[in-house]
Amino acid sequence: MMRVIHTLLTICVIVLISSSIFAQDCTNAILDIMLVIDDSGSVDDAEFLNTTKFAKAVSSYFLNEATTTDARVGVVTFSLVAEPYADPTDSQFIVDYAIDNIARQKSYTAVGQGMNLAMDMLEESGRDYANWVMLVISDGMNNRQPNPEDGPAARALAADTYIYAVGVGNGITEAQLLKIVGGSAYSDRILSVGN
Repeated sequence: MMRVIHTLLTICVIVLISSSIFAQDCTNAILDIMLVIDDSGSVDDAEFLNTTKFAKAVSSYFLNEATTTDARVGVVTFSLVAEPYADPTDSQFIVDYAIDNIARQKSYTAVGQGMNLAMDMLEESGRDYANWVMLVISDGMNNRQPNPEDGPAARALAADTYIYAVGVGNGITEAQLLKIVGGSAYSDRILSVGN
């Protein structure tokens, strides 16, 4: 049952990202995607394992299976602080290695710091001609500064970055997921699932 839910969620995110970006140009999308992964204490080990499987499945689709995209994927985590794990790359091996080697902090939830670090990495290593995508995978319980709505979301949107939020676990707050994506105008860019 868990595998079915995981697969359906992966498909939903792929469709969300693809439909938003391909609506502009149906022939080819050039994507630099940052996976922004919550490794805080409010995400238990089972939820985190599902999160990493999901992140690998999304990156695998865009790096290996999507025939109409030229994609690169990077990885950032956040808890007490945000940590870089992989600059945008077209190597599934590097992305998988980065995800497999996340040193869990299991502390606070610094969503805004994770989003800012993802933007720093896109600004430094992202391709100027690519569509930038930030996929924030979190329980949405931000409790560190900055709050996503206090700058990180506006910064990303000002750079024409597509922000998506996927809520994980039983403690998901839809209001926080909306703050992550930039407000109710982007409510079609959030998904959530329980355990």
